[in-house]
Amino acid sequence: MIMIQPRTQSIILHLDNLEALICLSATSMGNLMFALMNYAACGEMPQFKNRALMAVFHLLPCSLISKTRMKGK
Repeated sequence: MIMIQPRTQSIILHLDNLEALICLSATSMGNLMFALMNYAACGEMPQFKNRALMAVFHLLPCSLISKTRMKGK
């Protein structure tokens, strides 16, 4: 396993899009969650072959909370 220094310590997923998320298969949901964590940690955009999954990734109302912003509160 490669250890990285994440850009953020938290991801907040809002339940507003739960209906869209439950339409995904378990495999797609796992791929989406991995992509979100990877995006939060590295800033790397996923390259999904499934265009619908890519659309869900872009539409999710997720907030990436950085450790430095949290310290400022």
